[in-house]
Amino acid sequence: VKTTDPVSGKPATRETITMPQWAGSCWYYLRFMDPKNSEALVDKTKERYWSPVDVYVGGAEHSVLHLLYARFWHKVLYDIGVVSTKEPFQCLINQGLILGEVEYTAYRDPDGKLLSVNSADVLTEYCQEKIPEDKVIKSGDSFVLKDDPSIRLIARSHKMSKSRGNVVNPDDVVSDYGADSLRLYEMFMGPLR
Repeated sequence: VKTTDPVSGKPATRETITMPQWAGSCWYYLRFMDPKNSEALVDKTKERYWSPVDVYVGGAEHSVLHLLYARFWHKVLYDIGVVSTKEPFQCLINQGLILGEVEYTAYRDPDGKLLSVNSADVLTEYCQEKIPEDKVIKSGDSFVLKDDPSIRLIARSHKMSKSRGNVVNPDDVVSDYGADSLRLYEMFMGPLR
């Protein structure tokens, strides 16, 4: 396929079209505007009609880094006159992270006595201990020990990860319930932000 360099207008060579593997993912949205154009990255008329993208929906960690790089490349393309807008996306909405189960933590002093997390110097002087969920109750905005409500606990959810061992294998869920059931469940797990 004969192509031209979108910047110089000269015939493209292997050197002018080679870029890091991830760089193409930073401006793919422009190719969606004009996917069959073999002469330029995107037709200026189509780019002006479709740009900027109204809403970008993506996962929190993925979209933050992806959009950082996309904005960088878009700025370069804007500076050299390839695109007409300074920003590629008007709005970012993400689904948040899927969290594992809540872990409850208390502190134990050197004498073995459990302490509330609001005790002085808890973070530096005492040992942390995980508390099983069946020994915890909610009290106001806090979580406390059932047997001693004066002991306030740290309640923290960690993102799902294999290293923490708090994941469910999606292949097992797909096998038991089907891919569409898993997709539907994930879509409605939490609010879209």
